[in-house]
Amino acid sequence: MTGNQNPDNRPQVYSDMVMQLAGSKPRFGRMNDPDGAALLTGECGEEMEFYLVIKDNTIEDIRYHTGNCPASLACGALVAESLAGRPLEDAFQVSASMILKVLGGLPDNDRHCALLTVMTLYKAVGNYLLSCW
Repeated sequence: MTGNQNPDNRPQVYSDMVMQLAGSKPRFGRMNDPDGAALLTGECGEEMEFYLVIKDNTIEDIRYHTGNCPASLACGALVAESLAGRPLEDAFQVSASMILKVLGGLPDNDRHCALLTVMTLYKAVGNYLLSCW
């Protein structure tokens, strides 16, 4: 827990950053005909999807899709927002610990969402790279 309080004085389980990203859902949605895509299911049953459009070794567009879990939504949004317009190699700098740090942490039972996000991203990038061979 972060120790933040909501208006009704209950402890807030998620950081403000998690709530902001989960609520706004930047780059949320599926994509037709991406250059790379992946879908994985986490230990809790939550699914994470990533879609990539790559031009000149740059992530021209990136989308994610997941269920209604605030932690999964925030992890997907953070990664998609941070990689849009970046060189493809930057995707390999993303780690679960980096996601957790930027989000201000996640409750213990939601920490696996960061790993699910990274694994799905890596699989989407790998699928793109394999299609180039």
